[in-house]
Amino acid sequence: MAFILARNRFRQHIHVRSDLHLRDVFGDISAEAYRILLPPGAIIVQLLLLLGSLIAFLDGLLIRLLDRLVAIASGLVVKDDEIFEFRLGCGGGLGDPLERESSSVARDVAQGRFGAQEAADIYGVVLAADGRADEAATLRCRTGLLAARLGRATLPAKPLSNVKPLAQPSEGGAPLYPGVEQHGDIAYASASGAALARAPDQWTDGCPVIDEPVGERLLIRYYLDPLMGRLLWVDALPRGESRTMEISPKRWLEAAQRTSAAA
Repeated sequence: MAFILARNRFRQHIHVRSDLHLRDVFGDISAEAYRILLPPGAIIVQLLLLLGSLIAFLDGLLIRLLDRLVAIASGLVVKDDEIFEFRLGCGGGLGDPLERESSSVARDVAQGRFGAQEAADIYGVVLAADGRADEAATLRCRTGLLAARLGRATLPAKPLSNVKPLAQPSEGGAPLYPGVEQHGDIAYASASGAALARAPDQWTDGCPVIDEPVGERLLIRYYLDPLMGRLLWVDALPRGESRTMEISPKRWLEAAQRTSAAA
């Protein structure tokens, strides 16, 4: 049985749980890290169980069940100190593949999940003759891949070149998205401190972009940190669409109003 693995820092897995809870008084909701509930060895068993469940519900019960679940969740409001937990049959990977632990990539290759060439091309991990990661060569490879991303990316839709990067990124900011934070009316990349957008614009407007066509109708769009080249978000969307996500919390819009009033 062949598996198509997500190319991320944390690989896709079967049966995940995610907790959503409020992060501040403005009602922002953030997803906590996925937690694996089943060991990797249970993947095949779980897939067979899922397949059996799908067959059992071919008479329409599954569709009615899903409709019922959607109706239950419609209009849900998560209040302060409350946690909304949901569980999924499977989950895609998350994070930049260039940030996956090199030892984990070496283990993937040893287990036959993919070859040494893909380890270098996708994860930037160079393997030594004994199968272990060559850390010095891996660092050089990953540095080159990050630079290559920026070299092939198109310019940001609205570059914020007149705003200097943060001197101390990831200090005192409010989260907008994993790896992106708000300071005043500016969105910054948390790792590099690069300025991405001024409220009320979307933070993605300040990212260099790589578009990868998939068939005739779809597109995979990579949003990069303009200073480092690391992936901040990967979007899958129909061709001709701008993006599938908008992040405009109340504090982001209010920051724009304050800036406009002060001008």
